[in-house]
Amino acid sequence: TKGDTKVRGWQALDLLRNSKHLQIIALVISFAAIGAAIIEQQLNMAAAAAHSQESAIAGFLAVIQAWTSALSFLVQILLTSRIHRFLGIGFALLILPVALGSTGLVMLMVASLWAPGLARVLDQSLRYTVDKTSREILFMPLASDIKLQAKPFVDVTVDRFAKGLGALMLLLLIKPWGLHLN
Repeated sequence: TKGDTKVRGWQALDLLRNSKHLQIIALVISFAAIGAAIIEQQLNMAAAAAHSQESAIAGFLAVIQAWTSALSFLVQILLTSRIHRFLGIGFALLILPVALGSTGLVMLMVASLWAPGLARVLDQSLRYTVDKTSREILFMPLASDIKLQAKPFVDVTVDRFAKGLGALMLLLLIKPWGLHLN
């Protein structure tokens, strides 16, 4: 029944602590969430530096969202199943980190607004297509009872915790009382 699948926080943490498989899934989710937080902050800072008016910033971010939506649709419809079928889940799970790392290097080398825009489009497009689908597949080998108890915790709580950790890292990196990077 529905009540049988409820799990308390400490129980979910215990499941996570006792399962290497769940720990790996949690790490994959955490690194993706931290990477997304950094990319989003870079995009917002670059947009604010390039455009002085809020309407120009909003317009730029709307263009980024339009590209993200279009690319996400194409990746999900045309590529995700083919990547899984022909290249495997391991390859699919590496696409997002490689894209984030590559676009991170581009942002470091090219001080232009298009670089964080590209990073954001790739991050969001890949995260909610190939990466999300691949992460869902990682839960399949788990026993049903463990999956029902641990999946909501790992999907939601671990993701939110990692976003918070990413935000703290960003504060330390960009604030004047931190490293004051721009």
